[in-house]
This record gives sequence, C-alpha cells and structure tokens, in this order.
Amino acid sequence: MISTSEMQKGLTIDIEGEPYTVLDWRHDTEGREKANIWLKLRHLRTHAIIEWTQDAGHKLKLVPVDRLPVTFMYWDGELYHFAETGVLDPDTPDEFLLSAEMLGKASKYIVDGLQLDCLEEACSSSQKRKSQRKELSTMADQRVLELIKQQLFDRWNFFRQEHPEEAIDLSRADLSETNLSKMNLIRADLRGADLSSADFWEASLSGAYLAGANLSNANLTKADLSYADLSRADLSDAVLREANLLGALLIDANLSRADLCEANLKEAIITSTQLGQALPLDECL
Repeated sequence: MISTSEMQKGLTIDIEGEPYTVLDWRHDTEGREKANIWLKLRHLRTHAIIEWTQDAGHKLKLVPVDRLPVTFMYWDGELYHFAETGVLDPDTPDEFLLSAEMLGKASKYIVDGLQLDCLEEACSSSQKRKSQRKELSTMADQRVLELIKQQLFDRWNFFRQEHPEEAIDLSRADLSETNLSKMNLIRADLRGADLSSADFWEASLSGAYLAGANLSNANLTKADLSYADLSRADLSDAVLREANLLGALLIDANLSRADLCEANLKEAIITSTQLGQALPLDECL
C-alpha cells in the first residue's frame, strides 16, 4: 500500500479491482476544502484512459508488474506475434498475440526481430486469447478435413464466411496431392503441413501460417498469399504464376525452380538470393 503523498508517474495501482498505470497526477486544494489528488490513469489491459479523484492521504494498493522480454516474429494481418526472447520456435507455447490496440502507437514502429518488454498482465491476457482460439479450432479443423475429403468447397467457403472468427488448425496435416482450389483458408494454421503437389489454384490464403510447410510442386497459380507467413517453407518447383504475395514473409523459404511469373511480390520479405533460385523471369511466356 502507498499513500497519495507517495504518488509518482509509472506506478501501477489497483482501482476497484482493476490495474491502472499512472500517466499524470497532481494535488488539488481549493480554499479551505480538504485536499484531493487527481490522477490520469491508463488501464493495463484495455488501454482505456480515465481520470480519477480521491481524498489526499488515501491509501492505494500497488499492483506488482513483471516484465517479460519478447521478440517480434510476424504479423498475421490482425495480430502481432511475439515469442519469449531466446525461444523463437514458432511452435512454442510461449507465443504471445498482441493487437494493435494493446500495442498503441508502438504498433507503427514494429520491425522484424524487434525486442521489447511485455507486461506480464498483457502477456497473460494474450495467452488466454490464444487458448480460446485453439479451442475453437478443434471443431473447425475436423469440419474442414471432412469437407476437404468430400470436396464440398462451396459449403466450406460459406461456413467460413458465416464464421470468420473460428480458427482453422491444420498444422502438420497431410494434404499432399489434395485439391484445394478456390478454398477459403484465410489465416489458417498450416505450419509444418505436407502440401506437396496440392492444387491451390485461386485459393484464399491471406494471412495463413505456412511456416515450415512442404509446398514443393504445389500449384499456387492466382492464389492469394498476401501477408502469409511462408518462412522456411519448401516452395521448390512450385507454380506461383499471378499469385498475390503482397507483404508475404519468405524468410529462409526454398524457392528453387519456383515459377514466379507475374507474381505480386510488393512488400514481400524476400532476398535477391532467393529470387535467384527461382526460374528466370525473362523466361515467362
């Protein structure tokens, strides 16, 4: 507990059971009235800002705040993914999902590999949200596998349109040589999946997680891979003609003999060395 006379900026205090950070404060005294303390506070989780006044001398409970060093991994088009610094395996449970609202103005300055401190309260909140998304995915991935096997893509795409919040977990699934053309797999988790020789013609894979996936010999003609995470993916001999790779993450992806004719690579994270592995663009017909 601290007294209002010990107030200072940056402290995190308990107000009606909720954690708030002190942004500003001052003592107010009007005439012979009893002195008050005025506080400008920001909620630790929601970032909502409030003003609060209390009698001077009032005792306040300090909220202990631990900080966890984290490193930025990637943005999925909706949330920023961080991992505990020193634990950068994308499959680790210590992955934290933070929204632009939670990051505030800092979201404008996020770059690959950025390291910062995450307040434990915010990290815990993001872990709960990730757990909830995982629970939703259990039902969704069973349905998508069933619909894939039955080739009921129109029914699946309608389901995705009606329930866009449901997470799709197909990580490490064996979908090699499967017809997935025109399928809505936006933000689907396909990390480590075997997608070799699969047909993704005009498929929607915007924001999908494809890190470490095997896409060798896959047909991705006219597929939407905007802002998809293709880091460490095997795209050898894949056909990506007219594919949309806007803002896609291709760190350490294997593009040996990949066909990138007329593909949109604007803002994609890719090196000239990787492009040199692909089929020469001057051979496009």
